[in-house]
Amino acid sequence: MTGGPRVLGTAERPASRILLAEDDRLIADLVGAVLGAAGYEVLAAPDGAAALTAAREARPDLVLLDLRMPALDGWAFARAYRDLPGPHAPLVLLTTASDAAEHAAALGAAGWLAKPFDIDDLVAAVDRELGRA
Repeated sequence: MTGGPRVLGTAERPASRILLAEDDRLIADLVGAVLGAAGYEVLAAPDGAAALTAAREARPDLVLLDLRMPALDGWAFARAYRDLPGPHAPLVLLTTASDAAEHAAALGAAGWLAKPFDIDDLVAAVDRELGRA
């Protein structure tokens, strides 16, 4: 998948902007629809490089980050994102890694969700990180 970020699931009055760095379009579309229905604006990037550009321009309130992506993986994205000036949104990893907790700790992520994840768990994690829990 190539190209720049896409806005998914935009609510009329979004409470917060979420950057979704996810190369699987089906997952991105599902997450965008679910979080859009929950009142969030979701900006989806198909790879880490597009996500870094979007983070720089859009200043998200939360980043949902896949670790395994083309162009720039989640690890490289997290390092480059932390090097950007200004406030940084919390990172929540979306991963199939069996050692997700260790990856989250190593990246300084606020949390993680194991793929496949439950939709209710996704919304709860986002709500918690953005203070809507």
